[in-house]
Parts: sequence; structure tokens; C-alpha cells
Amino acid sequence: MDDDVIMFNCTSDPTAEELFEYFEYNPGGLACVILATVITVIQTIVMIDGIVWITKNIPHSERASSMIWIYSVWPVFCIVSLFGLFLPRAALLSNAAANLFLFPTIYHYLNLIVDYFGGEDAMIGKMKDFPVKYNRAPCFCCCCCVPEKLYTHVLKKKHFVKLEVLVMQIALIRPFLLLLSQIFIIDGTFPNDNALDYTQPGLWIIILTIVSTLTAMQVISTLHNATKPRLKAMHYSTIPKYLVVQFALLMTNLQNAFLAFAMAAIECGNPFPYKSRVDVWNCFLVIIWSLVFQPICVKYMRTLKGNVLYIPHQLKSSESYSVISLAEATGEATEDMNENAPLMTAGRLRSTGDSNMVDNISYGSVITV
Repeated sequence: MDDDVIMFNCTSDPTAEELFEYFEYNPGGLACVILATVITVIQTIVMIDGIVWITKNIPHSERASSMIWIYSVWPVFCIVSLFGLFLPRAALLSNAAANLFLFPTIYHYLNLIVDYFGGEDAMIGKMKDFPVKYNRAPCFCCCCCVPEKLYTHVLKKKHFVKLEVLVMQIALIRPFLLLLSQIFIIDGTFPNDNALDYTQPGLWIIILTIVSTLTAMQVISTLHNATKPRLKAMHYSTIPKYLVVQFALLMTNLQNAFLAFAMAAIECGNPFPYKSRVDVWNCFLVIIWSLVFQPICVKYMRTLKGNVLYIPHQLKSSESYSVISLAEATGEATEDMNENAPLMTAGRLRSTGDSNMVDNISYGSVITV
């Protein structure tokens, strides 16, 4: 087995069979895999329970769908990352799978914000007195010294579409970069041993990943800070969803890049003495991070408070709806609200064609059914 120990000294990656044989000589690696497995099983149970609860208790199907995507992001990360621990040769693909789930989650986060307002037109109408300020972290927080008119604009539909594009660009760029990484690995030219070598493609892939990720994070931060005051006045809770999505984007993209730079300066060793140790470490850390963020999802998304202002009377009395005292859950709802407030038709309202409707109906105060 001594030859196998030398073989795994960052010169190659073991197969699953070789990995379990090698655990005899690597108790630290075995402990990491067992811990990750236990966490993943718990996260899977929590995810299933939360999905069932949201499906039963959030009356708006589109809102419930968006919340399910956000609620499930960290358990799904755990599941795909666990494969990367058991199959080191597939660790990069595990990171790719996590990104593929993250990108629709980002879209559903934006969709949830729009849904809280009642549609894009309603959001534009209600945001006219809340200009968007672009001097936000992580990239432009130092721009406070420039004239305010240069970084402040009133949100209009064309501006919102551009912001959506800047967020979703990562859904195209990141998979393409992961594909290039896999191609260079297969070809043998990807610089696993030195991520700081500017003559190799690995460094430039990392740089493009950082730029693309920071752009998406910047726009999400800008939209969150712009809409937060108005949604807070409507008693909607957006900060927890923002933190979950923002850090998921950070951990699945930038963490891998930071690890690549760090591992270039750290000598290879246990618990992951593999050629793809950067990707394996990333898989393990993503699972550990889920212990921080999934409790946030459970507390702020598996609840009516901050997500539903009230439930229409006809739905509340339905036998198919879970028996929950919304007044106790939110501390705000009243029967008078249920009877007198207007209802809307289902779906994401993108254009009403009637500006008076946008001004007169408090979209953020109703649940559409």
C-alpha cells in the first residue's frame, strides 16, 4: 500500500474503490467523509420536510415555487458535493452540478422579489420614490465620494431588464468556464500544480470566474438594497433570502478560486492528497457551510411571517389547506383584512396596461390565488 500512498500524493486521483482502501492509512479523510455524509442525510430530511410545508402553507403557487428553490439550494449543494468526496475524479463535475442548480435559484430569487411587489409594473410604480443606488458592496462601496447623481437612478423597466441580464450572465459564463477547465484537465494542460502561472489557462479561467461572480453579486446587492425599504414597509422578509443566495453564489464560485490560489502555496497532504484536492476541499467546505445557512432557511422560509401577509378567507377555510393560525404566525392578520382586501389572478404580472391599477391596488398586501 506504500506505493498507493505515493500515488495519491497529488499526482493522481483515486477511484472510489481505491479511496476506501486508502482510508486505512488516512483516518482524517475517513472522518471528513463520514461527517459530510451525516450532514447530507440530515439536510436531505430537512429539505423534504420544508418542501412539504411550503407546498401546503404558501397559497400562491409561484411564490411557493420560488421559495422552494431558495430553501433547497444548500441541501442540494450537500448532495452533489458528497459525490465529489466519494468520487474525487468527479469533484469538478460536482461543483458544476451545484452551479447548474444555483442559476435557476438566482432567477427565482429575483422572481420572488417581483412577486412580493405584485409584478414588474407594480414594482416599477412603487419604486419611483426609492431610487437605485449602485455604490454598494462588494465592488462599488468606495464610490460614495463621487457625486450622487452618477450612481443613483430611478428604476425603470429597461433598467431592470439590464440588471437581470447582468445577474444571469453567470448562468452562461460559469458553465462555459467549467467546461474549459474539464477540457484542459483531460488534455493535461490545466495547471493544478500552480494556479499562479499566467502562461497557463487556469489562471485566466479563475480571473474570469471572479469577475463574472462579482458582477452578479454586485447587481443582487444593488437590487436588494434598493427594494428592501419598500418591502420592509410591506412587512416582507427579504434579508434572509438575500444572504442565502448571495453566499451560495460566493461559495460555489469564489471559494473554489480562493482555494486554488491557497493550495498553490500549501504542500500536499492529508486528508485530501489528491490531484483534484482544490475541488475536493471545495466540496467538503460547501457541506460545512450548509450548517450555517440552512438554519436560516428553516427559520425564515418555513414560516408564514415575512412571506405571507394574510390568507384569503376562501382558501383559509379550504379542507386542503393546513390548519394554521396566521394571526399567531404573523401577529398582524385580521379577519377584516381577509374579507375586504382585493384579490388578484395568479401569475407574475408583467404588464397591466392600466397605470391606475398599479397605483390604486396595494399589490404587496395581497396573496394572489
